[in-house]
Amino acid sequence: MRYRISQWLSGRYGVDPLNRALSVFSCALFIASIFFRGYWSRLLLIIGIISLIFCYIRMMSKNFEKRQSENQKYMSFIDKITLAFRLRKERWRQRGEYKFFRCPSCHTMLRVPKGKGRINIVCCKCGTSFQGKT
Repeated sequence: MRYRISQWLSGRYGVDPLNRALSVFSCALFIASIFFRGYWSRLLLIIGIISLIFCYIRMMSKNFEKRQSENQKYMSFIDKITLAFRLRKERWRQRGEYKFFRCPSCHTMLRVPKGKGRINIVCCKCGTSFQGKT
């Protein structure tokens, strides 16, 4: 029996980070549906079942190129979110030594040492000059 199952699963796409996220999302929806009543409970349950079915369809698929492109889009989306949190964490760590300004024209975040008084800040990306107090 184990041999037949492994033979049937050979050539299938399998598990990737998007499938893991879908399964965790569906489990969270199942748990959340316990705490709601009526319409919302059924809605969460249906969405959870649909996401779990989609997860299994992706897992059993033989179309590797399409599944990899879906996973690549998901990973680029997650990377943008984690980068934003990582930058905020880094700015929080450096708040004692540096003051951060946002360029008025291109909105780039600029870092200036604290304790210099009123200075002229020049954006390295677009060349815009503006005043700031450190």
